[in-house]
Order: sequence, then structure tokens, then C-alpha cells
Amino acid sequence: MSYYQCDVLASNMAKSQDEADEAAKGRQSFLCVILKHEDIAVGLLYSDSREKHEFGADNNTELLHKIENLCKENGFTKVLAEINNDLRGRAL
Repeated sequence: MSYYQCDVLASNMAKSQDEADEAAKGRQSFLCVILKHEDIAVGLLYSDSREKHEFGADNNTELLHKIENLCKENGFTKVLAEINNDLRGRAL
């Protein structure tokens, strides 16, 4: 998942562009990781900071991959998938 795709997903969480801009005010660093289980998106890890380059250089794919791998290795994405499945079952 590219930085652009994460930005679009994060922006879609806000009700309007003005709301997204207001929420980002003063933030200089952003991190967004799509968490997947068996190639299905099950969650979104988002963080921001007022500090410039808080998460490393722009397009720091090494950090993104480390986060993805740790979440997978520790079973976090599997638990998120189970929660998603449970919630989908309740919606029926």
C-alpha cells in the first residue's frame, strides 16, 4: 500500500476536507500502515507527530514493513480479522 493510498484512507475517515485539514494542523509527520491478514485489510494503524521526520525519512517503507511483520508475527492481525468476522456476523 502506498503512502498516497494511506492518505486517501485516512482522509476518508474525516467528514470533510476542512475537518481533515483541521485535524492535521501542526502535524509534520504522519504514519499509516494497512494491517492485513491473509491479504485482506483488517485494520489501519495511524499515527502523527508535531516533530518533523518523527518516523524517519519520507517513504520509509522499511518501518512500514517492520510494523506489518510485527503485527502479523504477534497475532495482532489475526485477532483483528476475528473481530471483523464477528462484527460482520452481527450485522446480518
